[in-house]
Amino acid sequence: MRGDETQIDAEAYEYRGVIYHEKLPRILLINFPDDYLSVLKPTGYNIKTLVHKEGTLYHELPWDVQDIDIIFLYADETRTTKNFLFLFHGNVKHDPQSFGMRLPKKKGFMVTFVGAQGNNILGQFFSEVRLTGKRLVVGETAHKLNPFENQQILSDFILSNFERPLIYHSLTGLTHTVISDTVGRSYAGFLGYNGYPSMIFLPIYPDVPKMILSLLDKVLPKIDDFWFPLAKDLKWLEEDYFKTSRLLSAEEEKQRLIEEYERLIASKNREIDLIQREEKFLTGILTSDGDQLKDDVKKVVEKILEMTGSFLEVTRAADDEDMITVDKEQRDDLRIFFQRKTKVILIDVEGSERRVKQGILNRLAIHRRTFLRYHPHYRLDDIFSLLLINHEYEGGLDPRNREELFHPEIGEAEERMVADQFSAMQTYDLFRLYKDLEAGKIAFTEEQLLGFFTHPGVMRYDDLFKGEEGLYLERRSS
Repeated sequence: MRGDETQIDAEAYEYRGVIYHEKLPRILLINFPDDYLSVLKPTGYNIKTLVHKEGTLYHELPWDVQDIDIIFLYADETRTTKNFLFLFHGNVKHDPQSFGMRLPKKKGFMVTFVGAQGNNILGQFFSEVRLTGKRLVVGETAHKLNPFENQQILSDFILSNFERPLIYHSLTGLTHTVISDTVGRSYAGFLGYNGYPSMIFLPIYPDVPKMILSLLDKVLPKIDDFWFPLAKDLKWLEEDYFKTSRLLSAEEEKQRLIEEYERLIASKNREIDLIQREEKFLTGILTSDGDQLKDDVKKVVEKILEMTGSFLEVTRAADDEDMITVDKEQRDDLRIFFQRKTKVILIDVEGSERRVKQGILNRLAIHRRTFLRYHPHYRLDDIFSLLLINHEYEGGLDPRNREELFHPEIGEAEERMVADQFSAMQTYDLFRLYKDLEAGKIAFTEEQLLGFFTHPGVMRYDDLFKGEEGLYLERRSS
């Protein structure tokens, strides 16, 4: 106990120059399951609970926001999909995000257990924290993301005391404030305020009440005992002098294992970084545009051809010596010559932040006419036009959630493409084709691939398996 603290009295007591009439810390549990509450309430801590009630617009707080010292939040949408709005004494309204603004300034803690369906509640309490797939992402925020002085206390606690979480979320955006387990999965993060860990994010563990009590008993007072007047300073027990040789030996072995794991994980992370750099072209066809998109598409098509056993090359139209003076708007981007260069696929690569209109097909017609003008020995039937589009990439939209090409003009566009012998495909379908080929889930020949690229109309990856026009392929079992 610090020198400026006094013993707590049942009625009233002074602590740091302030008179209190109840036990510190004042702990608020929000949205926890009933069976958790039944375990936590009888523990002797000053715990109040707040659970969303159906049909309730405002929830009455047991204390004013500024008087709450520690909050535990259960963020899982399965508990409720309603919004939380709070009242104090029936008339002072509080937005959920007011907790995050006040707690750091008073050295309080907010511990959030994040479930798989936690986005709704996270969005209510934190403006820049969200789940993306299985990642917990922290964006730009007014809070500084810094390591804090006693971070190792929480790190050691998590790694030593708990089994794997029920729901795992890797964390991004918290480069310096993430705890990783022994196989490199990041599963705990902190939002700090001037180096103070005001907000702690944890996954949902099999025994959440045990986690909460352990945090209150062993961890939070060690990080900062400001709101723990009765916390005993027993740090001297951690000195080697008070440990047996058996315990010291076990701790040394644990440290050796941690260092070995860290070395292995660092090596694996370097390998992962190298692969990600080498394969950047693959995700580039989903995120880039302009010349970068053309370069990335060229690389992907080359790799796909290689995986079919083909020796065909993908060339740039800009390298065609016969068309060196032609304006780039009048010519295609990439080409695949086949059947001893008696046939050619003219590839136009396009990035569009929004859905595309069928007017883009006019460009294919212009490029085909230009090619014929400079290569008169080709017949019209020997020239195929393929449009590869990375569309609706604005804002990093997940390609799985993007609209169809030419939507809502898909019918008219399909008719024209069939009539003019044009083909079109999303770069996302090209990505899926590459990914399944590389994983060995499908296999096909150069002839089948060229048949796919030259099939008139809007081609989708799933069309490979429909059995029409000789395009049928069998998916291999994984």
